[in-house]
Amino acid sequence: MPEFVKNEKVDKFLYLDCDTVTLGDLSVLYEKSIEQKALAAVKDSMSKEILRIYFYPGLKDYFNSGVMLINLKKWKQFNLKEKAEEFFKNYGQYIIRADQDILNCLFKDDWKELDLKYNLDLKRGRKSYKIASQAVILHYSDKIKPWHYLFVGGSKKFYFQYLGKTPWKDFKYQDKSLKNFFKKYLINFFKLSKLLALKFIPKKLIDIYRKKLWASYRFRN
Repeated sequence: MPEFVKNEKVDKFLYLDCDTVTLGDLSVLYEKSIEQKALAAVKDSMSKEILRIYFYPGLKDYFNSGVMLINLKKWKQFNLKEKAEEFFKNYGQYIIRADQDILNCLFKDDWKELDLKYNLDLKRGRKSYKIASQAVILHYSDKIKPWHYLFVGGSKKFYFQYLGKTPWKDFKYQDKSLKNFFKKYLINFFKLSKLLALKFIPKKLIDIYRKKLWASYRFRN
């Protein structure tokens, strides 16, 4: 990304994933000082589980790369593109979360933690939905997005609120069907059941399941 910014006067920039919705003023976030760090980001909602299961040595925390305030000068000095390509060449078989894994490893001691409100991940837990309106940036990081008919959750109202102000305000679901009508609520039932069951299942068993599940996401060289 740094090579695309040609203006030498720009010393930092804000990166947002395309599955985010901005509810608040971004200038406060942009003005945060990160002179001593390569980037600023929010800790991933599954940081504890990832650090417990992953192979990556030396990581104390794990950030979500969906929202990053990037120190352009440090990224250019670091020669990120070449370092990332080298990392992928050596460890690509272990990578599960694409660029996020690589960035966490390359900048493991060189990032600043931001408040949750700057990247509120909506895939973990029901509490997130209750405080969604207080967030500056919402992140629909799960596989099922608000523009999918199968999406269940009150937070979709924020997405459609802003979609209604665009040329695509007449959007219609492409996956709407009788079959998906029943599937939609079945998915939600299993999600709620899983959240309840996780409270009673030993952590070691959950980690074994997650390790096998996440392994199926890996890149193959």
